Amino acid sequence: MSADAARNRKTAFYSLIRSFKTHSWNMKTTLASFTSFLLSLAACLLYLSANGQSATKHIKSLEKRRFEAQIAKDPNALGEILADDLIYTHSNGLQDGKQSFIKSIATGTVTYQDIEISGDTVRLYGPELAVVTGQMKTTTVVDGKSNPLRLRYTDVYAKRKGRWQMVAWQSARLVN
Repeated sequence: MSADAARNRKTAFYSLIRSFKTHSWNMKTTLASFTSFLLSLAACLLYLSANGQSATKHIKSLEKRRFEAQIAKDPNALGEILADDLIYTHSNGLQDGKQSFIKSIATGTVTYQDIEISGDTVRLYGPELAVVTGQMKTTTVVDGKSNPLRLRYTDVYAKRKGRWQMVAWQSARLVN
């Protein structure tokens, strides 16, 4: 290495050291800003986690209320929980919309005598979409005929105008 190259390296090194000394206040500010950013990020993640837990609990309570409304033949409660564009696919493959589903329950065409839920899980996909999966045992009466059923189901809830509503249901019969 030539003497000029060594001198240039030495000069560059000392310039860098002087730069750190003169900009130490900026380094402290940068460190404080970065620490503040990390604390803000942690607070945001904690908030999102708490909101997710709150939404999960709320959706589970809506599910419980909906099943109770089906047994009680309560069209008002069902009307609040079910979205206007609901697609309700029964385990036999038949489909209902909101109005036809509520009507079948309110008129007694379909009667839910009992509903027992197990293994229900709520998964949030962003702040406005949730998927619920679970299993249920129920006894329905359709056209006077009792039907004991074991089902696996998937529900979809959407948050619209600040309110969670069920937009889809699909169930499949389990083999006894």
